Amino acid sequence: AHTIVQHRKLTYQSFIDADVVIYSHKFLASNVSYANSPNRTNPKLSTKCPWVHKVGWHRVIVDEGHEVLPTPNIEIELYKSNYRWYVTGTPIPNGSSSLDLALEFLNCEFEHRKEAALLADCVAYQAVKRSVFWRNTKQSVGDQVEI
Repeated sequence: AHTIVQHRKLTYQSFIDADVVIYSHKFLASNVSYANSPNRTNPKLSTKCPWVHKVGWHRVIVDEGHEVLPTPNIEIELYKSNYRWYVTGTPIPNGSSSLDLALEFLNCEFEHRKEAALLADCVAYQAVKRSVFWRNTKQSVGDQVEI
């Protein structure tokens, strides 16, 4: 993981050479804002401070995923990837609306999106949650992790 100052020293070649790149959702949001600012030119491999959303990723893992919020400067769909992971240690803060955003980020499509919210107490909805969410507790990890 890099700070913004460290990121400004990176190039696109740095991304190509890296096996793993980790950023927070807040950083990704600020990167989109920066890339959309006036006087930015089209990037080259040697360009410093890469536009992270212009890179095609194998997997995008959003740390602090509960911060994925519907704000005008954050376009989750700009981040192209084969796979997406949503990681958070915080319970879903705004109930079904937060869950809906998480499912949207994970590219879980519902045929009738508004009707999906009505399924909150249904067995099908619970099955979707079990298939895309993993929850660990201190008890569930036992001695695997020392806290």
